[in-house]
Amino acid sequence: MRYKTMALGLLFCSLSAQAASLDPWAEQLEQEMHAKYTVLNERVSACKAMRKSFDYAKPLNEGWFKTLDTTEQQKVIQFGFANASQQCSAKEREAYAGSMLDYVAYTGDKKPLNEWLEAHQSSLLSRSPMLDYWRDVKTLFRLT
Repeated sequence: MRYKTMALGLLFCSLSAQAASLDPWAEQLEQEMHAKYTVLNERVSACKAMRKSFDYAKPLNEGWFKTLDTTEQQKVIQFGFANASQQCSAKEREAYAGSMLDYVAYTGDKKPLNEWLEAHQSSLLSRSPMLDYWRDVKTLFRLT
């Protein structure tokens, strides 16, 4: 009798898992999420390529910029690079985040959300894009 109960429990669990994996809406949401993630990664790569092609030898001859001291100029350039990078992929990042949240809310699978949060926290704490901007700023000021 005890084995029948255990067998029925295992059967129910396996059928539930199969039914969950056969949910067409969940599969659709997951496919959309992955597609938008691919688009986001492609856009981020394009943004990085644009930043690498920036002409650091070109001087900034704006009057207001020249009135700033070197520290303030570095902050302005840092802000400009950070803002440009954020704006460059903002539409794709927003599309992915919305799609990912739809998937997480519907399925309860928090793995994509946790990975997204971990990636953003670790990039802020360790290998921040801001480090690249500082390197670019230093390069710019060596040339001027």
